[in-house]
Amino acid sequence: MVTTAVTSTILNPDEFRRALTGFWSEQLAIEPDRNGLVLALPLILPDGVQIAIEARPIAERSAILTDAGDVLRWLSTRGMNVKAEGNRQWIDERLAAFELKRDGYEIFREIPLPVQGIDVHLFGEALVSIAHLICRHEPQQAVAASADEQVARVFRDTGIEFQRNAKLAGTIEEAIEVDYYFEHHAPSAIEVIGKGGRILDTMERWGYRWHDLKHKNPALRSAMIYDPERQTIDPTSRRIGEECCELFCAYHETDRILEFVKA
Repeated sequence: MVTTAVTSTILNPDEFRRALTGFWSEQLAIEPDRNGLVLALPLILPDGVQIAIEARPIAERSAILTDAGDVLRWLSTRGMNVKAEGNRQWIDERLAAFELKRDGYEIFREIPLPVQGIDVHLFGEALVSIAHLICRHEPQQAVAASADEQVARVFRDTGIEFQRNAKLAGTIEEAIEVDYYFEHHAPSAIEVIGKGGRILDTMERWGYRWHDLKHKNPALRSAMIYDPERQTIDPTSRRIGEECCELFCAYHETDRILEFVKA
């Protein structure tokens, strides 16, 4: 146990103050843009990315602090369905606690001018608090929820029988699992993309799998369904999907999914 006398000699409060204020000053960046100011704050998201916000003037004595939708999009791309009832309730509780407002993905707050440091700091802390809601959900379950529900609804509406999590044999792989398999007019399979964020690695794997399955059964029709709010569809991923599948589309393109199922 270190004594108080030794501690007071080793630990200098002025030294700690200089270290902290120096760090905060180094991490804080403020740049003008066409709408006002962009501020990089000495705060980070759970993955280590620095929090950035915008300050936009709305009157002579007031301004808006906004994250421009970054935090809720960050949650979405990591598998959290921010529109689901439970998640929306968690978010609304945090918004109310920090007196924030929301418009779609954007989180914002009106502040008086001249600016007070506490207003900016609390806004940044609120964004960090909301981002940490990522710890309170099951990513893989949430990622595919909306898309999977839409596909299931199409089958319910048409009354077409199907198998869930069916295992199909390829030429090389003996059992490739697909989310939906049915034989309305021809053998058909649908895969709902479950991974959030960038999906190129997923598409590359499924490009190989569809090739293997169709080499074994040339009559097989395939579809892949994605959620554009949670997944980044880069040009290569799109090209793989469109070349390997009869249908590659977003889950809200109901007419196209229905046409594929009924064909």
